[in-house]
Amino acid sequence: MLSAVSVYPGLKNYNLGTKAPSKPQFGSTHAQRKGLTPEQSIALATKKLQEINAALSKGEKPDQKLVNYTIGVQKESRKALEHSLNEASIDALSGVFNRRAYDNLLKKEIVRAERDKKPLSVLMLDTDYFKQVNDTYGHQVGDSVIQAMAKSVVSSLRETDIVGGISNTPAVGRYGGEEFAVILTNTSAKQAALVAERIRKKFESLTFTAENGEIFNKTVSIGVAPAVFANQSGAAISANDISHKVMADADRMLYKAKGQGRNRVKVLDPLKRTKWPENFKRS
Repeated sequence: MLSAVSVYPGLKNYNLGTKAPSKPQFGSTHAQRKGLTPEQSIALATKKLQEINAALSKGEKPDQKLVNYTIGVQKESRKALEHSLNEASIDALSGVFNRRAYDNLLKKEIVRAERDKKPLSVLMLDTDYFKQVNDTYGHQVGDSVIQAMAKSVVSSLRETDIVGGISNTPAVGRYGGEEFAVILTNTSAKQAALVAERIRKKFESLTFTAENGEIFNKTVSIGVAPAVFANQSGAAISANDISHKVMADADRMLYKAKGQGRNRVKVLDPLKRTKWPENFKRS
């Protein structure tokens, strides 16, 4: 027998048993049928559990099936909510974080890195001459190139680059179109350049086949930049400002790589860092 407190801390001195709730499972389908969101279902189940706990404190013994069922409602509603949040954070085509989720994650990792006094670096990647793929072979082939780019990035990362919370998703985001961004925690710019070069080589080695049977290859340009946690006077700056700055620096390095012939990695030297124009607009 399981103790109720091991499943739900608000319940004490009551056995749950090991059998599943006798009533139908409550998941997202049940919630939809009742016209409830997962959040509303969780709130209602929590309220019911509080009522059950109050009855227990008075020496009353609630129905065992009701306790099991209510806890099942809460647990499955939480799963439905987590699934919903996951879907809202993941880019459907590439399977990595979408831009909004990536930006939020970057800020969190910056706060963590600053607290732990650890380095953090960012990669910005862009498939070279991607427009030619869509124009020549069609958007379906273009989508396959984007998917291959995401897989190349993810498979090149270390175990330490996997973040928890959302299905242990790699810290990779699709930043827009064929552009991707990567967060490398506890990683200097020099170390990040090695990861970037590994990604570049892996993607370059891939072959793609168009619908007409034509085989072609693609390359990627990558910019690397380290996060800096204080300004030139030594004063701390916000995670939001650090996030914007490191992404702008990585983007600048990416366009240097493009300008120097593509299919290469360019790394920002922290000692040569210059102020990034606030009015900069990419063409």
